Amino acid sequence: MRRSSLQALRRAGAFAVALLLLGCAARPAPESAAQQTADKVTETRVKDALLAAPDLYAFHVNVDSERGVVRLSGFVYSVEDSQAATRVAMGVPGVQKVANDLEIKADMVRPNR
Repeated sequence: MRRSSLQALRRAGAFAVALLLLGCAARPAPESAAQQTADKVTETRVKDALLAAPDLYAFHVNVDSERGVVRLSGFVYSVEDSQAATRVAMGVPGVQKVANDLEIKADMVRPNR
């Protein structure tokens, strides 16, 4: 009886260690300072490109970047503006993918530039 209890305890311990190792492996590595700087540069380039686009009013668009993936949030005034924002962002060097989370406020009047 004592031997089976010891085996059960060993199995439980091995299982706990395996779970701990799996939990550690599932976490993404923290971004390095160089990666954080590259993300900030990408954010700035995308925001500048959005503001410079003549057919887009992007003053209410927020830009975040992580490892080449740009997330657009905030709002625009039309579906066309949303699509244009995605196109402009994809044209910026270093952007691999765009997640467009822009809200469309079609009921509001778009200001003139």
